[in-house]
Amino acid sequence: MTAAHRIALILGLFFSIASTSQAQASSDSTPGDWPTASSAQVGLSEARLHSLDTAIRSGEFNKIGSVLIARHGKLAYENYFDGDAATLRDTRSATKTITGILIGIAIEERKLSGVDAKVLDLLPERARRMQNSDPRKTAITIEDFLTMSSPLECDDWNDASRGNEERMYLVEDWAQFVLDLPIRGRMRVGEQCETPPYGRYFSYCTGGVFTLSEVLQKSHRHTH
Repeated sequence: MTAAHRIALILGLFFSIASTSQAQASSDSTPGDWPTASSAQVGLSEARLHSLDTAIRSGEFNKIGSVLIARHGKLAYENYFDGDAATLRDTRSATKTITGILIGIAIEERKLSGVDAKVLDLLPERARRMQNSDPRKTAITIEDFLTMSSPLECDDWNDASRGNEERMYLVEDWAQFVLDLPIRGRMRVGEQCETPPYGRYFSYCTGGVFTLSEVLQKSHRHTH
């Protein structure tokens, strides 16, 4: 299987799996009782599915626990490579993608004004008791957290970072932990950073994306 074929296969799987929630919503079946169909009935290639199965079992694709593909409201492929349907999965950062999707839905449904909305404006009760207040923190937007480019001292790839996710796990209130973080500094007073090539300073920050789950929760409550 060539690199191009692997990329096409992964993209195809992503969009097929992403469409399953829409297919489930249009089905009269209860969750866990999806109507099924053969791959041919929904226009999927049996040969390509077999190739996928072989690639996963041979170790060409690593850490694949299960693959389900639904099309036209019917489950056409379901296979488990580690455990079965009842096995719990540690999805971890895969849920960051789901957070981004839900933010988009909330904006489309006008529950959020857009990615430029200020996070602290949406969480005023947290802003009132926030530590390390700074005007730059009040300017943090949904987009800043989605793109992991907020000015907070939060870097999961740096064990010494105050906002490293391993430190977040030690406290109960994760969102407050994130919003209490100080603005990241420099190694020396007056030190200047190079201008980022794409206009943002990136640092991998799980906590920022997690905080958006509370933004989503609040936006849902306020529209019901």
